[in-house]
Amino acid sequence: MLNIYVEDSVNDVSKLRYVVDPATQVSSRVKIPGYNITGFSTVVKPHTYKTTYGDPRVGDNTRTTYSEFNFALTIKRSGIAIYLKLFIGLFAGVVLTMCSFFIRPSDTGPRYALPSAAYFGVIANAYMTNALLPPSSYFGLTDLVTGIGLFTISLCVVASLVSGHYYLRKKEEEFSRQIDQLSWRFIGAGFLILNIILPYYAFY
Repeated sequence: MLNIYVEDSVNDVSKLRYVVDPATQVSSRVKIPGYNITGFSTVVKPHTYKTTYGDPRVGDNTRTTYSEFNFALTIKRSGIAIYLKLFIGLFAGVVLTMCSFFIRPSDTGPRYALPSAAYFGVIANAYMTNALLPPSSYFGLTDLVTGIGLFTISLCVVASLVSGHYYLRKKEEEFSRQIDQLSWRFIGAGFLILNIILPYYAFY
């Protein structure tokens, strides 16, 4: 929502009051790249200042009220392209991690190198994304998606450790392969479903 505030700097509410024109519209020439204008709203309200404006002739408890006209323009992202651009590195890292389940547990080097590289890639993606967004103390969509990506990679590493335990220590190779198959299917499906639900509710 983009807000425009109009307020007279000289005449207070006793001398000037704004009135909303019911015929107010938004020009068709107003364009915001990457966004669609979905509507607008107008309201007039009093705005009170608790100050003397440095005038020693008035009391300390003096309050001055002005008429304030507020115009709010609601906008919405034109698509999910920005979402995909922000998280393409994260998605690539998770896919890379899923590929590690197709490597034999005995090949411990590449088996754990892929998730490790993907994990640091997701961290780098998070730094890049946060640099493009305004600072906030709240957890937003980007924080949730990044957290899910890191949790997914961590879960894959745990699954790989369990699979490697049965493959290398207990020599149960078939059971180890079943763990790998179930892991990439269910973990991958969960990651995919969450990344469909989250942007859907965020955008719609």
